[in-house]
Amino acid sequence: MVIDNDYTGYYTTGLDGMRVTAAHEFHHGIQLGNYSVFDGNSPFRNSDSFFYELTSTSMEEFVYDDVNDYYAYMNSYFNNTDLAFPRQNGYNIAIWNIFLEENFGFNLLKRQWELIPSITAILAINQSLNELSTSFPRELNKFGIWTYFTNFRRIPGKYFEEGGNYPLVIPKFNVQFPSPLLNGQAKPTTNNFVRFNIPANNDTLVAIVTNADAFSANDDPNEPFSFQYTLYSDPNTGQRELTQDYSSTFFTNNSTFWSVSEVLNNLLIREDSLQLPTAGTIEYAYPNPFYYSRGYLTGSLIFLPFEANVGETVDFNVYSVGMQIMYEDQINVQILPGDQRGVSWDGLDNDKNKLASGVYIYVIKKGSEVVTGKVVIFNE
Repeated sequence: MVIDNDYTGYYTTGLDGMRVTAAHEFHHGIQLGNYSVFDGNSPFRNSDSFFYELTSTSMEEFVYDDVNDYYAYMNSYFNNTDLAFPRQNGYNIAIWNIFLEENFGFNLLKRQWELIPSITAILAINQSLNELSTSFPRELNKFGIWTYFTNFRRIPGKYFEEGGNYPLVIPKFNVQFPSPLLNGQAKPTTNNFVRFNIPANNDTLVAIVTNADAFSANDDPNEPFSFQYTLYSDPNTGQRELTQDYSSTFFTNNSTFWSVSEVLNNLLIREDSLQLPTAGTIEYAYPNPFYYSRGYLTGSLIFLPFEANVGETVDFNVYSVGMQIMYEDQINVQILPGDQRGVSWDGLDNDKNKLASGVYIYVIKKGSEVVTGKVVIFNE
């Protein structure tokens, strides 16, 4: 490492500048030394560069909490929360790791690096959260709430400890109420802040719309996905009751990777929570949705993780929503990407034909234990 002699002209000068640089660059050494991806050309994937910088910048804060050099990069994220994680520079989202460490501890961050040699960074983030019986949509939306309550909106004792020093998020959508249906678009792995100005009641409602589709972000982080959000001035018209004065309806073609929360006059009035699976059930088949037309890093397979021993034989059946059998076989439990256990399926029926686009129910039977789940297939 080459260290500047005084850090004159930098955001943080003198010895403090040297300290955070040492923490940052030393962790880059750990990343490349312990978790390299050797493909003959480079020890890391270009698509993962945001994650290398994200982790090293957050390490500055973990090692030297009182220096806070990472403040210098934060505006670019708070102004562009609608830009996918892989399209951020990484320096500006160090607070994502600060958020994860506060909620789950350092072992989660280490687990993501253990996954890096076998899967991309954005998929490692997704899988590491699944392994803790939570999900990327749930946590990214919660992160959106944390990033909303900063600066003068900071609530002492909640959210980011240093949030009073952070910028304010810039909403992507500003809507004057009453308004027609909002047709919006959100890129994968983004938080999208929708601000409704309601002059009649002198209210301001902010909807935090999260698209946490890690698989689409892995394929194309610039691909927009459509959603619809409507706010109503009564508690009953919309599908989501918010207060005695408001309700809302949110719609998207595939809600698997989405989450929405609402803030009214800087008070959190609804925090979305997902129905988490009970022990032994399958919640996180991946990629989900599955596209025949896409080339996935792990091949054209659907992975279904569950607790089992490698080599065990299970009955695996796939049904249409009308309960028509589409595929059935006895298959062996295998090691999945990230060292999980489970089974894989190519998405074809027993005659090796592609299935029509739709929702399919899978059932895995191991002795007296039965686990089920759903997967969305697109035959484009």
